[in-house]
Amino acid sequence: MFDIVKQKRRIISHFLMEYVLSMSAYWVCAGVFVAKLTEYFKLPLGLSNFLTGLSSSLLLLQLLGGGLYPCVRKKRRYLIITNIAWRIMLCLVFLCVLLPQESGGVAVCGLLILMQVVYQICAPAQADWQVKAVEELADATYYTHRETYFMFLYTVMIAITEAIVAILEPRNMLQESFCIIGLIEIALLGTSCVFLFHLPSPTQEAKSISLFSFGRALTDRRFAPVLWTNAFWGFANIFVGGFATLYAVRILQVNFTQIMIWTTVGNFLRAVFTPVFASLASKIGWKHCLLLQIVLTLIVAIGWWLCDRHNSFWLVPLLFSSMPVPIAGITLGLFRLQVETSPKAQRSVYFSLNAAVSGALALLGTALCSALVTLVESGILERPLSSVFILGGMLLCIPVFFLYRIQDNIY
Repeated sequence: MFDIVKQKRRIISHFLMEYVLSMSAYWVCAGVFVAKLTEYFKLPLGLSNFLTGLSSSLLLLQLLGGGLYPCVRKKRRYLIITNIAWRIMLCLVFLCVLLPQESGGVAVCGLLILMQVVYQICAPAQADWQVKAVEELADATYYTHRETYFMFLYTVMIAITEAIVAILEPRNMLQESFCIIGLIEIALLGTSCVFLFHLPSPTQEAKSISLFSFGRALTDRRFAPVLWTNAFWGFANIFVGGFATLYAVRILQVNFTQIMIWTTVGNFLRAVFTPVFASLASKIGWKHCLLLQIVLTLIVAIGWWLCDRHNSFWLVPLLFSSMPVPIAGITLGLFRLQVETSPKAQRSVYFSLNAAVSGALALLGTALCSALVTLVESGILERPLSSVFILGGMLLCIPVFFLYRIQDNIY
């Protein structure tokens, strides 16, 4: 009996460590560091913007991955190969600085695109593998621990890598800084592969998936409200959190180093508040807890609307520190609801559809927000740029509408 319990704990810890290590490495190589790499290789601004947005623009590929995985017979081999493939390509991205300028730029573009394609295709299968294994071995606190540990490690890694670049770049050692970050990525992903190889085999039954499977997910009365709550919250947040950094740098003239410092503080607070919100949800349910997170996001939006160059000295640190806090509850709560409302046999299909719809609305939100900013800057719309935040706050009414249509109040 003791050996069985010990084995279960080992499996849970392996899934936990594999996720925390691999996802920390994945998200470190996103956004600001991709932009810095493209700057190093002197790539065109349009191409740089395309590469930095790959993690959201290629989410639609998860539809392919969700439909493909149930048809795969040798599931463990498929999961191991795809997981190792994107990790190797991610490690090589940073080491491209050792190549000549022109060929290195081409290699970075190719590796980033291929890495994201493979990652997005295997992501639904990876989530399905973990959820099915964990739900038989652990309770819901597993996801709270997973999100908390991930945020702590991710925040530490971001702080370390940003410090490396900040110290070495003024000394004309940017190439060396990317090599050091590449070695850190290799260490993280190499260790995650050790845990990956020790994970138990997923279920092997193969099932054919048709387009009707995705249609059923969209019309599922339990799952569809969760899907639309998640998608429209991301859509609305484009006009709040997504626009905040640009507004702070371009309009408020805030130093980028200050933004990084307070964002790091915010990420630590997100890790701290994840178990707090999980504990609160166990008392009032995730529906009411998610409503609280949306209200907190609205307060942040109002804060940015009120922020100007006269009060930015104290408001900007407060806003950047508090922005990630509601994300702690929203990320965990919506994932819990997705797991509870999706049928076990077709979970990869439901997860992939959720990611694809969220990605499509995120792209739409980015395009609309960019168009709105352009209209305001050009003077066609006679409104201050801070009005974008008020629009974001108003758009938060849409996820609230779908939130109240969720039938299950998971505790």
